[in-house]
Amino acid sequence: MFSDDDVASLYDVMNPWDPAGPGDAGFYTEMVMAAASVLDVGCGTGLMLHCARELGHTGRLAGLDPDRFSLARARRRDDIEWVEATAADAPWLAEFDFAAMTGHAFQCLITDEDVRASLAGVHRVLRDGGRFAFETRHPQARA
Repeated sequence: MFSDDDVASLYDVMNPWDPAGPGDAGFYTEMVMAAASVLDVGCGTGLMLHCARELGHTGRLAGLDPDRFSLARARRRDDIEWVEATAADAPWLAEFDFAAMTGHAFQCLITDEDVRASLAGVHRVLRDGGRFAFETRHPQARA
């Protein structure tokens, strides 16, 4: 029987963060490395922010996720802030230059109200002129 911790471990294996590989990791990593302060909304196990530190990012990095099992894995690095919360409940005000919501995170926003509350939360955490990059999946698209 799988535990929630097992699922978090499998996520890392099935969704590696490789800025040099195929996929969108390079797109996000470039913007993360250019920003002094970064919030990863729906950070999961923290792979994007771990990679940023490994690549030499010296600024403020914070990860936000409602899943405590994923955050337990993310907290393997203690030089990054990790907060258990949703975007709608983000505890900061105008503190970040860049926020990202990568991969599967946007899919967790089920209702229009979820989307509105999350986007408002991201807006609150960004400084004037801050940027937000995210992706969504088209629900009718098939691989």
